[in-house]
Amino acid sequence: MMTPEPACLVAAPCRTKPLASRQRGKAGFLGPCGARGRGGLVALALAVVLGGWAGLCAPVRAGDAPAFVSGTDDLPLMPALRPLAGTGMVFDSPGGRLIEAYATGAVRAADVLAFYRDTLPQLGWRVKGPNSFARDGEVLDLDFTTGASTLTVRFSLAPGG
Repeated sequence: MMTPEPACLVAAPCRTKPLASRQRGKAGFLGPCGARGRGGLVALALAVVLGGWAGLCAPVRAGDAPAFVSGTDDLPLMPALRPLAGTGMVFDSPGGRLIEAYATGAVRAADVLAFYRDTLPQLGWRVKGPNSFARDGEVLDLDFTTGASTLTVRFSLAPGG
């Protein structure tokens, strides 16, 4: 009767000899199935590169994807903010797009501004004013309304620059 061979990281067949009878690879490293050298490390490195550390450490959930301001696909939404459903508008014309969107969260206006001052220049936006940014013929204005325990942010995107 044959016994099944243990599975390896790279699905290579393994020898089922006792550990004492296996030969040691270079630098005394014995691979996951008694293989010589660094095959197991190469397989692990390949798994990390192809799957990423996140795949090894935690499950990926749909809510983990970066969110964008409603009506856009190029304006990130600060993680502490959530879109306000049923608010805002999107209008696309030959002259440019007009977008008004709202988001809310338990965050300070100064934190929202700091987030966008750090993030938007990496996406090609330049600071135009205290609450204003410009890029490619568009202007983004941020306006804030403070509630009892939350802040509402109005994102207004219009042609200009």
